[in-house]
Amino acid sequence: MGLQGDLVEASKLFTEAKDLPERLDQLDLSVELAPQKSAEERGKPVLRLTVVESLYHQGTADEPFNFVSKFERMLMIDEQPYVRQAKATEEWKKLDFAWLNEGYGTVVIRNEEGTFPNTKPTDEEKQEAEARVLEVGYENETPWLVYPRASMRVCPTKPLFIRSRSGKSRFTLCVIPS
Repeated sequence: MGLQGDLVEASKLFTEAKDLPERLDQLDLSVELAPQKSAEERGKPVLRLTVVESLYHQGTADEPFNFVSKFERMLMIDEQPYVRQAKATEEWKKLDFAWLNEGYGTVVIRNEEGTFPNTKPTDEEKQEAEARVLEVGYENETPWLVYPRASMRVCPTKPLFIRSRSGKSRFTLCVIPS
């Protein structure tokens, strides 16, 4: 008869109270649960952030050390990432996350210094680039360091500030809303 038919029948029985006790045992009230479909199977997009990182260390030991970190986190809002390239100076400046200033999510900062596309740098240019370390942190607190060609990932709880230790430093900012 199906679940809906059984429910209709049960409703009729409750309205006919005189013969309810005899007829209740005649109903099949078993329910089969359908397997749950994933959001992808239902045709809805899955909002998620997936991170895969590999860290390799080679010291004086024979074997290099490899550390892999992977995780996936479901996102609560469907908002496009904010990505921009900028330059940091030696003065502290608050990072601008455009329309995402109140719901930071995951912030990735990549120091673009130390890369020389289309040129062969001199030793002096290499030395200057290596000095362009970024300092990133909360106002009036000890900052994190982002060395040339390196990146950092953080989920801030308040506004972030950035500066270059030497001259102007190019960086890429990516904010993934969560």
